[in-house]
Amino acid sequence: MDKKIMMPEEIWPDKHNHNMDAFSFGVWNMNSGGGRFFKANREWISTAKKLDLLADAGVEYIEAHDSDILDLVLGEEAQNIVGYPEDMSESQKMDLLMKAAHKFNDELKSHNQKCGAFTMNLFNSEKEWNYGNYGSEMDEVRQLAMQRTSFGIDIAVEVLNAQVYIYWVGTNGTDGLLSAFHPKRIRRTREALIEIMDKAVEKHGDKMCPFAFEPKPEEPKFKMYYGTAASALACVFRITVERPELGKMMGLNIEVAHSLMGKTDPAMDYGEALEAGKLFHIHENAQGEPAYDRDLAAGDDSMVSLIDRMWQLKVGEYKGLLGADVQPLPQDRDDQMSATIVRTKRRVTWAIEQARKLDDSVMAELHSKHDQAGVLDYLDATVFSM
Repeated sequence: MDKKIMMPEEIWPDKHNHNMDAFSFGVWNMNSGGGRFFKANREWISTAKKLDLLADAGVEYIEAHDSDILDLVLGEEAQNIVGYPEDMSESQKMDLLMKAAHKFNDELKSHNQKCGAFTMNLFNSEKEWNYGNYGSEMDEVRQLAMQRTSFGIDIAVEVLNAQVYIYWVGTNGTDGLLSAFHPKRIRRTREALIEIMDKAVEKHGDKMCPFAFEPKPEEPKFKMYYGTAASALACVFRITVERPELGKMMGLNIEVAHSLMGKTDPAMDYGEALEAGKLFHIHENAQGEPAYDRDLAAGDDSMVSLIDRMWQLKVGEYKGLLGADVQPLPQDRDDQMSATIVRTKRRVTWAIEQARKLDDSVMAELHSKHDQAGVLDYLDATVFSM
């Protein structure tokens, strides 16, 4: 019996309907710097000031972790706190977050901005995340991660009207070899996700926002579960087989740097998710890519790669936001806090313009002959006037 092939718009509800015309940056993309190797080089700035800078850069959609916006209630004392104040109970922490979320929504409205993506910080907001999150073998840690996520989805849907909820796999992994029986932790993770999504879909109904995995192969954990686009898609499809009404709402947020860390081509990861109707969001950025010497023509692995990704999105009729996760350079000054954001937005806009110059029928003809040299010659003539 012939089976109907579902189109992407039938697989998940299209809540975006953008046309590669709307950018989304995170408030964490501006910070004081520093870290394990450097002291901070810039002054702390408030969430409200960050929104000012993003508005000046022409960014309409804003992304945030729960812990990013707590200063809207705590004020400047938030700069000395990583995550939540440790002397608070869990209910007090979530009360604090709810107040901050409402203030954040008010700030977004006052800046004529909207929430692009929201996510709960399951990496450094609590000491518990040292022991993982959904896949943890410590029940109290697993339950905390599930409760936080459910609360975060409530905020994303009911308070912020976010276009997507993102789950960064970050701490859901292992810290060494022989550190786990992997099927057990993978099963615990999938079962946690089903429980989270079951409650959320039942609670929010048609208002429910898409839920997107953000895969990353390693860091901070030694290795992560669902750390690649392919493994995250496998989880989505596994859940879809068991619970299609939940799987419909689940997809991916592909980040370029994470793909490159996993030794995959981010354009191919975009393509794999697009083909499945599961590319809900993207994070554009860059990353060094150690590999054998491919001896490519100069430029093939830089701006051309960016054009490639934008062309995949164009032809694939991607309707999500053009999200990006970029950081100030370590030596950037206070007045350069948003320079990386502005530069990223400028370059992605340029790459989209170049991708739109490429005639898809010409590209299809070249592809049908596997004429890679012809593709690059056509690129030189059309984009670079060479």
